[in-house]
Parts: sequence; structure tokens; C-alpha cells
Amino acid sequence: MLIRSVSFFIIFIFSFLYLNSQDLETLINRIDIATLINNICILSYEKEVIINNNTERIDSRKFDSEKKHLAALWLKSKLVEYGYQAQIIETAKNEETVLARKIGANKNNLVIMVAHYDSFNFDPEPAPGPNDNASGCSAVLEIARILRDVKLNFSLEFIFWDGEETRMASSKYYVENLVNSPIFFVEYINLDMLAWDSNNDRKVRIKYKD
Repeated sequence: MLIRSVSFFIIFIFSFLYLNSQDLETLINRIDIATLINNICILSYEKEVIINNNTERIDSRKFDSEKKHLAALWLKSKLVEYGYQAQIIETAKNEETVLARKIGANKNNLVIMVAHYDSFNFDPEPAPGPNDNASGCSAVLEIARILRDVKLNFSLEFIFWDGEETRMASSKYYVENLVNSPIFFVEYINLDMLAWDSNNDRKVRIKYKD
């Protein structure tokens, strides 16, 4: 499911570029399933990771978890590793947005690709959230990795929202601060829960508005 999802969104993005089929195939062949799985494992407590020179496990990304901040730091570090100028913006109490922008030829035409990194459950246990939504975060990271050296005719912003499971303050803050900007939004792509095929039909479901 993850490879299908990432492949589709790469095709979708490059529909704006009018690439030939060979170029598109080259990009799709760059998708690394091992990297996708590794990212999910790190965000979901399955694997240790070095953050600020300390060995950590991100055991929960629940809204009230101290470890959620570690997830933000790790997501930022991956974007930096891929060559982006990434930042963490504190948007509300205990909520942080991670973002990086790839400037295109027409810098004010913006495609936004997002995933929320917070998680939730209904009991006091940790909420590692491998499907909801480490899977979406992993896909965004993989697309960022694949596109890092590709010239675009539009700008592309990668965003990891916090607070999706609660009141969505992070995304609201982002929109409120762009009200008077010259940015033209071309597309908004939200990747959520990509690792679970509830009925085993091997189909990717896409919700959209005209």
C-alpha cells in the first residue's frame, strides 16, 4: 500500500511538469520500501534513533506525550539530511509544526504535501500510531527524498502537522498567517493512514473536492 500511495502522488505531482514516461519511471524506481518501513518503525517505537546525540525511542506521539517533541526533532533532521532548510514552528501550547519548502521556478505557485505526526488512543497507554499516522509521515519523507534534486516549475512545501487528533491548531495557525500573502495554492495533498488495507482490496482511496 505504501509503495502504491507514494507512486501515485509522485505521478500526480509530475502531471504538472509534463515529464515523459521514462523520467517518471526513473523517479518511481527510486522509491525504497526499506526506507519507508524504517521511518515508520522509528516513529512508532520499534527502532531506536539518535536525536541530539542521545539514543531515543519515540514510544508515543500522543498530544500530552513528552516524546512527541522528539518526533518533531527527528522529522526536521530527516528533511535537513535531504538538503532542505527545515524549521519547527511552535503554533500552540505543546504543538509544533515541522516544515520545509522547495522553491520552484514560479515560487508563488505552491503545492503543499502534508501528514500529521501526532497520534491518539482512548486509554492511558502510549500511542505509537504506526498507521495513524507514521505511515503518512514516512510517505512525505520519501517523496521529499526523491524530489530533492528535481527542478520544479512550482514551489513544493512539506509539512508535518501537530494537533490533528485534537483541535488542529497547527494547521489553523498556518492558514491564518497566509491570509494576506501572494501565494497561490495549486494543490493541497494530505497523506493519512496509508499502511492499512481494511478489506485487502489493494486499492488506494483518494478523497478530493472539485
